Amino acid sequence: MARRLLVSAFTVVATLVAALALSAAGASAAELESPLHLAFQKTCPMLQCTGYLLDEDGGRLPHSSVIAHVTVGKVVGGILPATAVETITYRRSSVTVDWTGIIDFNQLPTLIVMAGPVAGATGHWKGLLGASAHVSAQSVGGVITGLITIPRPEGEDG
Repeated sequence: MARRLLVSAFTVVATLVAALALSAAGASAAELESPLHLAFQKTCPMLQCTGYLLDEDGGRLPHSSVIAHVTVGKVVGGILPATAVETITYRRSSVTVDWTGIIDFNQLPTLIVMAGPVAGATGHWKGLLGASAHVSAQSVGGVITGLITIPRPEGEDG
């Protein structure tokens, strides 16, 4: 049953990443009003994360990267506070987020939940500067898979 739930959750994440393709291709005004959803996969040896965005089929999205530098606090009750500066790049657009959140080792798989402001943005994503982003991810066997959601500020034109 857990595997079925994980597969169902991953299907939802993969479907939502279609918003990435719309944004990069120059989406319609109605599409630009919806949040930007970025599905990703990464590994974080020594608190230096590298990875990539996922396409609709869960494969690596060409011309994408996810890079983060993580700082952690002290584990209390199975919860590890963490901050990170993460840059997501796709083709000629990028967004950098200053994350603050937790890593919950009490959950199986390990749950990662963070939120923070978009501190930098270029290309099609430049209108996201200052937006409040959030991420929910899971860590299984050292591989982190998750979904970043960035609501588009009012008046953003893409």
